[in-house]
Amino acid sequence: MNTPVSQSQFADAEPVRPAGLRRPDIGEAIRRRAEMNPNLPVFLHKRRDRWQVFTWSYVAREVDRLAAVLRARGISGELRLAVSGSYEPDLVVLSLAALAAGGEVFALSPKLRGAELARELAAIGPSHAFVQSRRAIAQWFAAGPPAATRLPLFSPQAFVGGHEGWDVVPLHNPVSTLAHIPGRWARLRRTDVVWVDEGTEWTEGLARLLDGVFDDAVTLAFPETAESATRDRRQVRPSALLLSPERRQRLIEEDRARRTPEGSLSRWLTDGAEAAPAGLLARFVNARRRAVLGLSRVRRPALPNIASVDLAADPAPVTA
Repeated sequence: MNTPVSQSQFADAEPVRPAGLRRPDIGEAIRRRAEMNPNLPVFLHKRRDRWQVFTWSYVAREVDRLAAVLRARGISGELRLAVSGSYEPDLVVLSLAALAAGGEVFALSPKLRGAELARELAAIGPSHAFVQSRRAIAQWFAAGPPAATRLPLFSPQAFVGGHEGWDVVPLHNPVSTLAHIPGRWARLRRTDVVWVDEGTEWTEGLARLLDGVFDDAVTLAFPETAESATRDRRQVRPSALLLSPERRQRLIEEDRARRTPEGSLSRWLTDGAEAAPAGLLARFVNARRRAVLGLSRVRRPALPNIASVDLAADPAPVTA
């Protein structure tokens, strides 16, 4: 008689863990860039309505410091960092530290909740984690601990209260040590600034982001919040965008949503400029459309690792 699979010797086998992002040579790459161009901006991030500049020298110091923190707070020799939230410098620099320490990084969608989040964490088996908001901390508490030992949960937010599965570790706030952008704005206008308005629901986004920084040598700019993204993008006027297919779709839809109703003069001009963009008036109208979206400096073709967006493309229908 055949033995049921549930009773076989394979029933209690460890599940296969998913593969995370690994970059074993990234620590040396960061050090080389910090030695060659210590004051070159790597990231721009708007915080408390002020643009902050993260240079290579700052990033190199923080990566070394955080790599030591991760190793000191590890529960074993294996470093597996789970990150969730918007792609911005706190998340990226901590991820760089984990990679420089020889670890793996796993991007988890911030939309995961409850049992679904618990399953993802159990599959990954993280040794460390990062989330951005107090609400996210509470959601991870509710999902339950992924291990028998308390794991460090890094966050930019202080959190009052404990948990049997997570040890919340507030990250150092770098605002007081960073340069502000006004004095460097003219020089930054001449650099390749790439806009990033994505979250870890785009799981491959972190790898694409690092490709842009290390292979294309661009500066990445991040909005303060999702709600302020369009306004912040108009201030930066990036030269390119790094975006997922879903974000590209939403940007096209945003352009469509800004149009005036059918039959108005403005709508007639916009539709005509999109259909026949070669004329002088059409170029003016289309330039205005792109400026409103903060795309006036975006050029084509895009950089090798950076996506472009064509506002003339027809958006796919949105379905429930």
